[in-house]
Amino acid sequence: MFHFTTAPSHKAGQPTRHIATVSLSAITGLLALSALASPHISTQAQAADAGHTVKHVQGIWRTHNGELIRFTACGPQICGKLLSTRSGISKDKNNPNPKLRNRPVKGLTIIRSHKKTGPSKWIGTVYSIKDGRKYRGSLKLTGARSAKLTGCDGAFCQSATWTKISKTRIANK
Repeated sequence: MFHFTTAPSHKAGQPTRHIATVSLSAITGLLALSALASPHISTQAQAADAGHTVKHVQGIWRTHNGELIRFTACGPQICGKLLSTRSGISKDKNNPNPKLRNRPVKGLTIIRSHKKTGPSKWIGTVYSIKDGRKYRGSLKLTGARSAKLTGCDGAFCQSATWTKISKTRIANK
């Protein structure tokens, strides 16, 4: 704990001695919040990370369960389209929008980043064809040909490692 004090006053109308107690975790939390709110700090972090761009992610990736995802740039974002699935799901039958339930899942954008948050890390949304829901997610390059994808539903998160198999397009089957 930290204690902050003001000097006692001997003059009428002046404040008397005050003691405030602040925990280290509260100060750490405030510093983290101020760093997020400061565009100067954010710009410095982006400049330090300038070498890791969308081009490092672009290409074909094999998921932990054998599906193929093609990552491309979509503006400053990263988008991942489903090229093939092993789940047997061919239509977006679990989509909450009934009008979209007959669309094919092949070619569907299932990963969309919203912003870069650190060295080789992006955050955004992950769409699940299994339940038709969007989840908060992140993608972090862990090597030249490996990435960790994390999807979260509230406080519950799951991660999987994916492997980059190609920088070029593959033929659609």
